Amino acid sequence: MLFRFRTSFRQAVWLSLCTSLMLLLLTVSRPPAAAGPDSAQATVGRWSAPQQLANSAYGPIIRSAPNGALLVIYGQATMSTNSQINPYYRMLPASGGSWTAAAPIRSSADNFSQVTAEFDSSSKAHAVWRSDHAVFHAQQDQWATNQFVTVFDNGGYRVFDPDLAIGSDNVLHVVATLQDQTVTRPENIHHAYSTNNGISWTRTKLTTNSDQSKSPAVAVDANGNIHVVWEEWRIEGDDYDYEIYHRTGTKSGGSYNWNMAQVISGSVLNARQPALLAQGNTLHLTFTNLVSDSEQYVYYLRRPAGSTTWTAPVDITGAAPLAVNTNAPFYLVSNMAICQGNLHTFYYGSPMFDTNEQVYLQQRQTTVWQSRELVTDSSARRVRPSAVCHNNALHLVYEEIVIPNVNHQIYFTAALEQLYLPIIVRN
Repeated sequence: MLFRFRTSFRQAVWLSLCTSLMLLLLTVSRPPAAAGPDSAQATVGRWSAPQQLANSAYGPIIRSAPNGALLVIYGQATMSTNSQINPYYRMLPASGGSWTAAAPIRSSADNFSQVTAEFDSSSKAHAVWRSDHAVFHAQQDQWATNQFVTVFDNGGYRVFDPDLAIGSDNVLHVVATLQDQTVTRPENIHHAYSTNNGISWTRTKLTTNSDQSKSPAVAVDANGNIHVVWEEWRIEGDDYDYEIYHRTGTKSGGSYNWNMAQVISGSVLNARQPALLAQGNTLHLTFTNLVSDSEQYVYYLRRPAGSTTWTAPVDITGAAPLAVNTNAPFYLVSNMAICQGNLHTFYYGSPMFDTNEQVYLQQRQTTVWQSRELVTDSSARRVRPSAVCHNNALHLVYEEIVIPNVNHQIYFTAALEQLYLPIIVRN
């Protein structure tokens, strides 16, 4: 059957303009060019073929600068035995092109880990990492000269889990777990902030737990208030629970007034590994319900802007729990990013125990969680995703485990967000 359409000159011009607009939007939102795919069968669906950024490397974090540059930061093994790991980085300039060559943030014979980073409003990057007994900071113009400042020095006692956030006022906030310097060595959460780019720090101990408070995460809301969440291990008789706690530091002049800590994980009694994201004055939080190695779930809750009450935690993995191998890493850990107004949660795991972990994505549109989307296939173990929204597209790095604790690799991929353009009919 033959269909015929009659189009006026004005309609033809209008359609041409709409087509040009669509092509322009698609061009602007295209992910940055990569040097070329390195693993043909790693990603699936709408995700670009992955590009390898580092070998013998661990714990990748990706960040987007206000000026449009991308930063990937990670721990790089500098000896074949992996006994010496230093913080390294690569950048993709705002103008595009290729990633810069890998370079150290701190070059030392010491062993460092858990490196993270954020940008301030001037697009200067700040990095934080730890050794066994201290937490360090270096701003971007110190990286080439191997300079740094100590944020926490815990003597001969252990430190863990540093995290970094920077508010719109460019105040730096670092949280970490420090062992108390006592015989029993309980672990507690500490906060430090700097108003002069990390030159000096003001420190506060946030918890006084006799057991364990660990895995803190920090975020700054639009009013400059500080939010810290962590997992807390409580022993009561023969029972022990893991719960997620939250404290707010309300900005008051040049300091912060901290409220009482509150439990926000509801009835979940094995709540682990919280992740926190501030969207204006709305707070988003995910955590892992660790029932067993082979049964782990991701939960979500939020604190709306203007409220002091958190919603009840919701299991977004539903009736489909995931397993995590018991060797590097041990837990399912989630990561969040806001893109085109929607919340995206990334996590990893496998449908069956003792099979390769895969990276998953779940998107929250308005108030509804969509079905989870597979990002990587099961041809290798792929864990620890970190994501940002850049030019209206999600950009992701993850860690691929080739040989556990011997050879881990860092990969980068990107995906276009769906663009919804109105269909307009003109008479």
